[in-house]
Amino acid sequence: MDETDAAYLATFLDGPATGRSERRALVEGASEPEVDVFVAVEGIETRLTYRRVDERSVDGGLRADYRFDAGRSDPIVEDREDGSGTISEVV
Repeated sequence: MDETDAAYLATFLDGPATGRSERRALVEGASEPEVDVFVAVEGIETRLTYRRVDERSVDGGLRADYRFDAGRSDPIVEDREDGSGTISEVV
């Protein structure tokens, strides 16, 4: 089994991680129904939860699309009064 057989491509369709893709390990041969992404918001580590909305085979590999679940994620708190704070980095 090579690395491609043991991993899938996760794409984040919306929310703070919009457009981000990453390779993730398969769990019992499938993509995860829910994943957490950790980012720094104003320097504070924040957990973002995403739920799988689609899974498909593409060119012999597995791909899964995820949508942001704000209700299960940490709140995104900006300490700037004008709301100009942004996610500064993926942790």
